Amino acid sequence: MVEEEVSILLKELIERHCGGVRGGRDNLLAIIPGGSLVPLLPQRGLQSKPFDVCSCLGMVAVKVMDKSRDVVDAIA
Repeated sequence: MVEEEVSILLKELIERHCGGVRGGRDNLLAIIPGGSLVPLLPQRGLQSKPFDVCSCLGMVAVKVMDKSRDVVDAIA
């Protein structure tokens, strides 16, 4: 668990606190920047989206999935 400014870019959040996407950014399948009410973001969402734009306040768990995961299985 980390505390960060809500204006941090998703790319920076993932690289700074998680060591980046396993296998590199091209291996990124999707990001869920919050709880179950937040839509999946594709790889391009990592580039320029600040965390506060794509998350719901109070639901700040970021889930990052690479291409080895099945999205439906991961959500379930």
